[in-house]
Amino acid sequence: MEGGVSRSSSMSVSSVSAAAVPDPLVCKINQPERSVAPTVRSSSEALEIPSHTLAFVYGTLKRGFGNHWLMEELMEGSHAQFLGYGCTIRRFPLVCGPFQVPFLLPSLSPAGHHVRGELYQVDSFAIKRLDELEGVGKGHYERCPIDVRMTPSTEMGFPVHQDDDIHEDLRCDVSSSCILTEPLSSCRIYMDSSIKDESILEVSSEFSGYVRAEAYFACADYGLRMADCAQHIPCYTKKEASTYVPRKYRPPNRTFLEHVHAWIEEQRVVCT
Repeated sequence: MEGGVSRSSSMSVSSVSAAAVPDPLVCKINQPERSVAPTVRSSSEALEIPSHTLAFVYGTLKRGFGNHWLMEELMEGSHAQFLGYGCTIRRFPLVCGPFQVPFLLPSLSPAGHHVRGELYQVDSFAIKRLDELEGVGKGHYERCPIDVRMTPSTEMGFPVHQDDDIHEDLRCDVSSSCILTEPLSSCRIYMDSSIKDESILEVSSEFSGYVRAEAYFACADYGLRMADCAQHIPCYTKKEASTYVPRKYRPPNRTFLEHVHAWIEEQRVVCT
């Protein structure tokens, strides 16, 4: 996840108006609903900005990483609320591209991982700021729906050498989801025991509780080309971030997308 704006030294953030504050949580148990691959949009297509939604962040916006300053500012202004940790229901490729920037690729893949990250409740102001940071209007990333299983674990994720599946003692049931997401009125807890798919997370439970969120995927016009260019990882960790290059230290003679396309070509040469 990569920024389209830089951090300001000071920022005045207005509080959410009373009309925008969600009512207390009302969990609705729904009929089984299939999780689908991200909808591919052109970079010029306007994205709908909901009044509030859930944001799943998997890269530098997480706590302890380079762009978390934005989430801190949004939370200080009551535009965002940290809800907890989670991982994607389906397997997606997550790769590190140029400058160790993380990219969640818009393709379901059995070779991918149940990507781990953090879940936030955000309002329309926060969504606009995140869209700007992620360069949505510039064709850098696109905001798409994603199904996430929340975990009550206080850890960022599981060790890389372990199996991707969440074990029984770490799974999140409906009741713990309700606690973690309070007071989110728009939260829908899905109960689905009928979906059979290799890319779906398997747990030792009769039912699977998950929430519908949004995440920033690499735009399809270049994202699909990145799948074979780098190792797929289940979580963006301090190890990957240790060689991350902030925007101000990158060569200024190329745009972000030019760096991405050049990196893809370089990786293809290395792999051949």
